[in-house]
Amino acid sequence: MEIKEQFHVYSDEKHEKKEKERCRFILEDADHILAANYFSYNYGFLYAQAIKDHFKLPCSLPEEEEAREMEFVEIMVKVARYDVPLSLEIWTWCLQQFLPYAQYDDYAGNNLSMKVIDKYYSFPDGYIEKLAHYMEENPESYRDFMVAGSALSNGISRLIAASIREGLYTMAEAFFRKELDKADGQWKEINRLIGCMITDCKSYEGCETMKWFRDRLLPIVKKIDIGMVQDEIPEWEKEIAEYINRVEYNDKYEACKEKAEETKKQHWEERLQKHSVKQAQKRSDIDDKTIYTYCGVLFPFSDRAFSYRTEDDTIQIGDIVIVPVGRENEEMEGKVVSVGKYTRAGVPYSVEKTKFILKKI
Repeated sequence: MEIKEQFHVYSDEKHEKKEKERCRFILEDADHILAANYFSYNYGFLYAQAIKDHFKLPCSLPEEEEAREMEFVEIMVKVARYDVPLSLEIWTWCLQQFLPYAQYDDYAGNNLSMKVIDKYYSFPDGYIEKLAHYMEENPESYRDFMVAGSALSNGISRLIAASIREGLYTMAEAFFRKELDKADGQWKEINRLIGCMITDCKSYEGCETMKWFRDRLLPIVKKIDIGMVQDEIPEWEKEIAEYINRVEYNDKYEACKEKAEETKKQHWEERLQKHSVKQAQKRSDIDDKTIYTYCGVLFPFSDRAFSYRTEDDTIQIGDIVIVPVGRENEEMEGKVVSVGKYTRAGVPYSVEKTKFILKKI
C-alpha cells in the first residue's frame, strides 16, 4: 500500500510568518550556516549542489542554482551504484548539515530518511545490510535518522529485518517501536507493518530472524488495545509457525545451521584481524584499476535484480541470459535490466563472490 506524503497547510498568518523566516534564513544565516547557502526559497534544500561542492564523486550530479534538479533519494541511489560507503558517508553528512534546519523545508525530514528507505529495491544488493551496520558503527547517523521524518515507510520493515539478521537487536527494536509510534493508533498502518515484517523475515535459509521477531517484537503488538489489530494476531502466529516448521524440517536449513555454528566459532578470531585486513583490502581496491562489467539480472520469481559479472561486451539491457543460481548453481533464464562498468572500489557486490553470466540467448 502506498504511503501518502504529509502536506503542510498554513493559515495566511502562518504562511506569511513562514515566508519571512525563510527569507531571514537565506539573507542572515548564509555566513555561518552551510545549509543556508544551499536553500532555495521555492524548492527547499539543493542537495545535489551541496554534495558536488563538498565531495569528490565517482559520477555526475546536476548543477543547481535556484531549483532542485534531482531529489535526495535519486542522488543516494546513483552514488551507491558506484560507491556504497561514500553514499553512506554523504547521507550522514546531509543529515548533520540540513536536518537541524528542517523547519525551513517542510519535507526535508522525510526526504532525508524514509524516502530513501522506501527506494531499497533501487540500491545495489546488500545495501540495506551495509546501512544497518553503518548506523551501528556511527551512532550519530543512527540518532539523526531516528528523529528525521514523520511519514510512515514501506521499506522500514526491510531495514528492521536486516538488523535482526545481522544481530543488531537493540537497533531493530528501536526502529520497530518508532514506526508503531508514527502509526499513532491507525490499525491499517499497524497491520501493514506486521504483514511486511513477517514477509521480510522469511529467507527460507533459516528461521532465527523470524523467531526473534515472534519472541521480541510481536509481543509489543499484542499489547496494543485495538480490536482490528488483535483480530489479526492468530493469523500472524499461524503464518509464523508454519514458516518455522517448514524451514526446520528442511535438510538445507540443517546444513546452513551447522555452517552458521562454525562461522560463529570463528567470529572472534576474525574480528581481531578485521582492521588490518580491511586496510589491506582498501589499499588493494584503490590500486586495482581493472574495469569490471556487472549486469542486473531479474528472474520471474523475484521482484529485485541480482548482480552477475560478464566479459561479453555485446550483452545489453533486455537480453535474456543463462546464469547459475543457488548453491547448486542451477542454470536459469533471466532478463538483463541493468549494465554497468565499475572499478573494484565501486562494484555493487564483491568481485570474488559474484558469479558470471554463462551465455546470452
